[in-house]
Amino acid sequence: LCGAAWRIIRPGGLSAEVTRHVLTTLVFNVLLPALVLTALWDAQLGMDSLKLSLFGVLIVLLGAVLAWLIGRAWRMEAHRRGAAILGIAFANITYMGLPLLEHLYGPWARTIVVHLDVFAGMPLVLTFGLAIARQHGVHPAGEGSLLRPLLINPPLWAGLLALGLNLSGIAQGDMLRAFFEPLADAVSPLMLIALGLRLQWRAWRRSNLPLGMPVVVAK
Repeated sequence: LCGAAWRIIRPGGLSAEVTRHVLTTLVFNVLLPALVLTALWDAQLGMDSLKLSLFGVLIVLLGAVLAWLIGRAWRMEAHRRGAAILGIAFANITYMGLPLLEHLYGPWARTIVVHLDVFAGMPLVLTFGLAIARQHGVHPAGEGSLLRPLLINPPLWAGLLALGLNLSGIAQGDMLRAFFEPLADAVSPLMLIALGLRLQWRAWRRSNLPLGMPVVVAK
């Protein structure tokens, strides 16, 4: 609601697009890595961690296959089929899922969300998802390697660092926890505002319902 209202009120003369870009850049490069560190550094790692990551990968692949079948059955154009695959296969695990799941199940849900996002959803969306977008959309020739987004991904590097610290038995310590936790707690409210900033009600078209409904049901 705050983000949606910002589009209308424009505090300080700042547009929703500029504000959203600033918020998402801050979260992705600073706050989300802090969240990943706090969630994984002292977490209990084992077979359950591997199962969570595998579950995240399989659910994305299942969604992609289901979306492809829907695209063929409804004879969607390539760009619509690509959008359907991305919309069904991938989820907003951290930015929208985290506040909801923490509210429903408590703080322990944070570790599960981070596992699903950092070690399944995020690597897949930046490789598999990007490949789908390039195949079905319009993009300049020679747009760069599919691996580059992974190599410049702060949350993923934070996850690998947290795993290394965890497995090596290095304690996080109260001072570091006191530094990282306020940064991590800021992720959910700021990204919910960013989601509201992204909503464009004028983009709604009644003509999209026949194609939109099977995508919503599959999702």
